[in-house]
Amino acid sequence: MNFITLVLASISSISAQTECPGPFEVGSATLRAYFGNVQFRCNNFDSNTGCRYREYTVPTAKDLPGGCQMRKEPPVMDAFVRNYDCGSADNHWKFANEMVNKHNLICEFKKKI
Repeated sequence: MNFITLVLASISSISAQTECPGPFEVGSATLRAYFGNVQFRCNNFDSNTGCRYREYTVPTAKDLPGGCQMRKEPPVMDAFVRNYDCGSADNHWKFANEMVNKHNLICEFKKKI
């Protein structure tokens, strides 16, 4: 358990930014990955600074970030939201790592969703 906490702390430190590189009014992107009763919620919003970031990307609909499958769900108006199902804890971790390091998103780990 300490290993998971340490690794999650490293995600937070990698993704933490103290200033806004762009204006507040940029659009939002939210990508969530599920495995069991835990979720990684990744987006371009930093709750510490209140900033939305412009310098980010998202995987294409054909990509399998971390090996996770995108759910087939109707689009949400005026927002970019995607949900993924991960078949293993390893894939779940890879998803969050890819969102932070490749796509410049900020990820939160939530238990018992």
